Amino acid sequence: MLSAHAQFARRVRGDGWHSLLGTPLYYTGTLGVVQIPSGAVVLQISVQSTSGGSFTLFGGAPIPIPASIYPLEFVFQHTLWQSNPQNIGLIVFTGTTHFFVNAVQEGHAPVASVPFLPPQVGNLLIWQRADMGITLSGSNVSGWADQSGNGYNLTQGTPARRPVYNSTDAAYGSQATIQCAASAVQYMVNSGAPSSAQPFTTIIVGESTSGAGQQQFFGDGGTNTTGPFWTGSAWAYYAGVASVVSSNVSRAPHVFAVVFNGASSALYIDGSQTAIANGSAGANGFGSAPPLIVGSDGVAEHLNGKIAEFLVYSAALTPSQRKSIFTYLGARYGIAVS
Repeated sequence: MLSAHAQFARRVRGDGWHSLLGTPLYYTGTLGVVQIPSGAVVLQISVQSTSGGSFTLFGGAPIPIPASIYPLEFVFQHTLWQSNPQNIGLIVFTGTTHFFVNAVQEGHAPVASVPFLPPQVGNLLIWQRADMGITLSGSNVSGWADQSGNGYNLTQGTPARRPVYNSTDAAYGSQATIQCAASAVQYMVNSGAPSSAQPFTTIIVGESTSGAGQQQFFGDGGTNTTGPFWTGSAWAYYAGVASVVSSNVSRAPHVFAVVFNGASSALYIDGSQTAIANGSAGANGFGSAPPLIVGSDGVAEHLNGKIAEFLVYSAALTPSQRKSIFTYLGARYGIAVS
């Protein structure tokens, strides 16, 4: 029998499912369909649970997952034969789980490599992606669910302040974006957002489309940590003392990352290895004064632009981690990165 634990060194965290054989999908309810190739296949399911629960394979009886196994792995294996590639059934997870689904052909060679997703990098605090967890009121966004599994969901209860939803945006590889109009003060908010002292890393795919003055991708309603942000003429970051301003003056869509880590702080734009600006901007942490506001600083510096994806890690990401994330985001949104 194949050693199952060796196959689960990399796992997806959160509500949803993942198959090596198809595009990863996430749901607020935990339901998925796994497709396998033809031939003899070993289907493996690795599960961790913080609260217990169960999963159901092919509509059969629920298989319990005891909470006492956390943080150990419960591994289920099932061998089957398929004459043609096809969807083999539903796998339904309940409870609070971390899980990974893997299909391995006869000979125990993986069918495909694991597609990268942000949860594969540790210390993920917040993950917003514009094609997931969106609640619409007409063509405007009233809710945006956090995909990190930590539950830091964004909402906007005032209709006039709800960003516009673009289900496909040609400037972002035909992926979804949310679009904020500064004149209408459009933004999303979470009143109980988390905090993280330095070091931490913020990553955003977005742009400042037009308009004068400073524009913020996110803020807290005060004058704490922010970045990247548009100064009115270039991109910069700030952490309570002084803005560190880059030489990048392009308002087009970019992949941004700011590592906040004292004197080692740095801003990266479309390149994961070479900082375009660096140095301390202060010692403030992320979320120093909740709420978290996305699309504005919550005072007067409102974004006139778009956001496709927003990530926060409660750590200073390493060069290899930044490269994995930039590669994923660049490919997804059609933005040239290095």
